[in-house]
Amino acid sequence: MMPESPAVSTATPTPDYVNILLHGLFFMDFQTDGLVISTPDVMGHMIKTGCKGLISDLTHDVDWVVNNRPLKPGTMRSFSGRPQIFQFAKSTVGYLTGPYKARIALPFPAEIIPLRLGQLSDFKYKNAGSGGIGDQIYQNCNAAGKNKDIALITCLRYERNVLQPNGKTITYSFYAEHLMPSGQDTNDALFSSQVLFEHRAAFDLQIDEKATAPDVNPQDEPSYAITKEDEYTLLEIQANRAATRGPSVMNCMQFGLI
Repeated sequence: MMPESPAVSTATPTPDYVNILLHGLFFMDFQTDGLVISTPDVMGHMIKTGCKGLISDLTHDVDWVVNNRPLKPGTMRSFSGRPQIFQFAKSTVGYLTGPYKARIALPFPAEIIPLRLGQLSDFKYKNAGSGGIGDQIYQNCNAAGKNKDIALITCLRYERNVLQPNGKTITYSFYAEHLMPSGQDTNDALFSSQVLFEHRAAFDLQIDEKATAPDVNPQDEPSYAITKEDEYTLLEIQANRAATRGPSVMNCMQFGLI
């Protein structure tokens, strides 16, 4: 659960931020009243949430638009200017109308921050050149040759509605991950994602299982009070932060619908 709001002080408040980090397979869709995030039901996926390594199962939907309203709505209403986020056209797949394993409803964020950046050139997928979802992702993220990075984690940043005298940042994570996915695991998860969409078969993304991509290391992001530990996968957390294998651009994706 989100920490309780602090008592109101007579001191002049400073911004009190919340970072929402998405790890693993999530689909993000800007709608009329905020950002809706869905993950499909995938065999072997662990759906969890938590803060600073204190992780528990996510057993219910999260709605911070209607309920509690702990987050101040921001002004970001698209992924424009964030080519590091995997993204493809909503007009191709339709709305997120199908069954899902978990759904998170958030206000519009103040910032969208791509984290744990890998190289777009390491993203290899089947049927390149066919005009499918893989081509859309590569073209959108390439941004006409202006971008070479791709994010393994998406940070949605907010101010809290209740501020504190000294201001602080809380980083809160959601996970939809395999612990050690193979290429086939990733493709099975992508295939399972088709049920989320209005036009299911249009989501045709499959990675090239024969291709390899280097692990991407976590990084401290002091400007946003995000530490390497905040960026850890479930495997890295469960291995007491000593995992010998990290995520890559081929097995750790969040998608923005544009």
